[in-house]
Amino acid sequence: MSRGIELPETTVLVADDESSIRNLIADVCATILSGKVRIIQASSAPQAIHHLQTVPTIDLVCTDLEMPRAEDGNLVAKTALCMGKAVIVCSCTPEKLAKDVKAGVSEVFSKPFSSIRDFRLRVESLLLDQI
Repeated sequence: MSRGIELPETTVLVADDESSIRNLIADVCATILSGKVRIIQASSAPQAIHHLQTVPTIDLVCTDLEMPRAEDGNLVAKTALCMGKAVIVCSCTPEKLAKDVKAGVSEVFSKPFSSIRDFRLRVESLLLDQI
């Protein structure tokens, strides 16, 4: 970890219909948190919302805007924000981020990622802000 600060055990929800992106984000979070992380993966908005409603220990949500079976691509982010969770949006279409969601979202990254390092640093910073 770059700052020498130990983070507490953390739960991260990764919601994306692309398994390669879910796995990449999970790997980045596991590296940052030195294995002290519980990663929950969801491949659709309904799955992600179910996890948000049933796992109160979720600290950070990384979500795509466009997933199958989602009436609103911003639904996961809106739900997480209403629950007081930190939210990072990773999307090929960040321009579709609703204005009311954009105000509360911690960070928006365009896919494909131009810099995994920037993503890692931002996740680390968000988690440090929560302790």
